[in-house]
Amino acid sequence: MCGLGGRDKTFLREVERLQWLELGALCDRNEALLEQWGEQLGVGQLFTSYEDLLASDVDFIFLSTPPAVHADMTIRALQAGKPVLCEVPAVASMEEARALVAAVEETGCLYMMAENYCFRRDVQAFKRFIEAGEIGRIIYARGSYCHDFRSEVDRWVQEGIRPWMARYEIPRYITHSLGPLL
Repeated sequence: MCGLGGRDKTFLREVERLQWLELGALCDRNEALLEQWGEQLGVGQLFTSYEDLLASDVDFIFLSTPPAVHADMTIRALQAGKPVLCEVPAVASMEEARALVAAVEETGCLYMMAENYCFRRDVQAFKRFIEAGEIGRIIYARGSYCHDFRSEVDRWVQEGIRPWMARYEIPRYITHSLGPLL
């Protein structure tokens, strides 16, 4: 796993519950955070260099880094022969999207964008209705999504820390809507 400082803390806490998943390595530039999570989760391989992580013997890379570097880091991992699970959003432009698709096609490595909304119970139930033919042929679909970050406003005002979900222009962060529709 690469990137330990943001919303990935939820994932790290869940890893403790998942007996079938073994974190082989952690990577972050923040050495204190890296050592803290490494000790808490019993992970021995700790990297402050992404290149060193890519050269290691891990089975796949989970990227939970800032969105601006998702495409570049994903492409580098694929080129290193590592399958990738990457947090949303995957890309910030059509050029990055084309480069990511090309890297997947050229390397043959697996890639998945970690769009959790596709796996919500309501979305999965709706998918089953569609697959069973219970609602007829869909000819039009529309979705919208906005994060509720009212609980973050005080911190934003007092500490000047803008919550991650307020850093995107509304039309550019569309994965929660588009993923389930696709």
